[in-house]
Amino acid sequence: MTGDIRKNNMHRTGDTKLGGNYASTPHYLLAGTEERLVNQVANRVEGIKRYLYERDWYIKGHKLFTDRQMVKKRECIAIDARETIIGGEMTWIWAAVDLSGDMVIAVYVSYLKDRGTTSVFLRRITKLCSGTLPKVFINGENWDQEAFKESGFRCTPVSFGTDSVAEKFLSAVDCKIGGHLEELSNNNTIECMQWWMEGAAGYTNYWTVRCKLMVS
Repeated sequence: MTGDIRKNNMHRTGDTKLGGNYASTPHYLLAGTEERLVNQVANRVEGIKRYLYERDWYIKGHKLFTDRQMVKKRECIAIDARETIIGGEMTWIWAAVDLSGDMVIAVYVSYLKDRGTTSVFLRRITKLCSGTLPKVFINGENWDQEAFKESGFRCTPVSFGTDSVAEKFLSAVDCKIGGHLEELSNNNTIECMQWWMEGAAGYTNYWTVRCKLMVS
């Protein structure tokens, strides 16, 4: 019987002592199952390797970002926000850029874009400014301008072009989230996504400085 099982590639469907029997499984089905398992393991290993690589990359970017955050006199700032999907939920990602050096100085993630969330983001920017608050350019008209007035900012709605630093940064982050940033984070909380955005901002600023040095 054992020989027949091995020969015919059969598998047990129950304990034979309790009346179980054998059923044959074609070789191609078992081969397909083994191949799928191997592929699943390989994909999982590649996913872990990719996560570790990207995590280390973002850790360095996050340090670059936090190390360059400082309180200073600022003249003009551009603020932009974009709606995207994180963890199946509509989410807003925000960015503020100091136009004197095209540096991303603040990022933010929220589920809403209203007076409350705008005020929270503006308070973060205020902490990075000394003296008179800078003039703010906002992308488009879809903003609660009362939040700017309450925070002491003078804001002017304009239309950002695709070449603006804020637009490029948010587009890159949006693309990353749409790709596999959610998978890498292993956590779709706002705090986690905020951390990943700061890592991306660090490298954005790094290459902005590098490119300017190369040109000069």
